[in-house]
Amino acid sequence: MTELLYFSSDQLTVDATIQACVAVQNGYEVTLNRTVFHSQGGGQPSDVGHMGAARVTKVVERNGTLVHCIDARLEIGVVGLQVDKDARLLHSRLHTAGHLIGHAVAPLGFIATRAHHWPGEARVDVSPTAMGGACLSVNELQSRVDALIAQDLPRILRLHEGFREIGFGELPAFPCGGTHVISTGMVGSCVIDDIGKNGNGFRIRYAVI
Repeated sequence: MTELLYFSSDQLTVDATIQACVAVQNGYEVTLNRTVFHSQGGGQPSDVGHMGAARVTKVVERNGTLVHCIDARLEIGVVGLQVDKDARLLHSRLHTAGHLIGHAVAPLGFIATRAHHWPGEARVDVSPTAMGGACLSVNELQSRVDALIAQDLPRILRLHEGFREIGFGELPAFPCGGTHVISTGMVGSCVIDDIGKNGNGFRIRYAVI
């Protein structure tokens, strides 16, 4: 079992022990005793970076095992890990922005049901709650998200009943395994690109710039 250091820490470098390095069609797959690399999942792409002299191109969970895809063979033993800080920051900004959209639509009678936080294709699907959300406008949603960013609310990370939860300031916390910026102000500018119908709810497309 690989220890997931990103669950409780923002560190981007660490020494880890390679437990296996297996040749595959397009490179090598490595398992480690611990990692700072976030794996692909939860609507977020994986971290990339370096493992020793090799480049980490993707990290995925396969049959309960975290697999690091690299482009060069490495020997069993201790190796240094380095996450690409720019890619991590972009993914964290997008993921946090997605959460803020969910918080922004709640008072309007909607709940976020699904999200995809990938660069260039970020979106949040929302459905009406018992309050009976009727419609959403880009301008109103943009104003609400801007206000949450401007408050620069601190990230709150906690474990609750075995689940990792992420919140900001006094906003409700939700189970989440992704990476996030340390405060909402670090999202920068979140642009609501479009709101379209999606079943009985809406799909909100957005970007961070």
